[in-house]
Amino acid sequence: MSNNNSKRAVLGTGALALAGLVSMPLQAADAEQIIRDRCLACHTESGDSAAPTFSRISEQRKTPEGWQMTLNRMIHLRDLEISAEEKRALIKYLSDTQGLAPSEAAPYRYLLEQDTNLVEAGADQHLVETCARCHSEARSGLQRRAKDEWKMLVDFHMAQFPGIELHAGSRDRP
Repeated sequence: MSNNNSKRAVLGTGALALAGLVSMPLQAADAEQIIRDRCLACHTESGDSAAPTFSRISEQRKTPEGWQMTLNRMIHLRDLEISAEEKRALIKYLSDTQGLAPSEAAPYRYLLEQDTNLVEAGADQHLVETCARCHSEARSGLQRRAKDEWKMLVDFHMAQFPGIELHAGSRDRP
């Protein structure tokens, strides 16, 4: 038995994790603490400690790729400082607890698989007139938001990109 293997046989899993030899699974409390440490400058926490909710986070469900895009946006637009390990841990936690079921993501897998030869058809006309002028239908289809969250997303776009209503002929509706 090598020296490293003999150490593993003697030490418990917790001690091995502290020694950096194995990684322990992320506990929900750990991910929630990352959110508290990194995200509460902009988001708020409510609920009790057993079931906390975080504004604009807890109300959404996305694929792992969607959560990664959200964190990337927070890094680039809001100067979020987060380590690669924390980012991976949050994506896993949010995907596990607020992810989409495979059946929900299935109609839009082409975006995740980067199928560039697919032509979208049959989208809701309101979606085509607003979001699909810049985004694929799958971009909105791969996330679930409450009605108020969708309205806030529109407000975000209007604030972040003030000229957006002039682009792509968007002046044809209120």
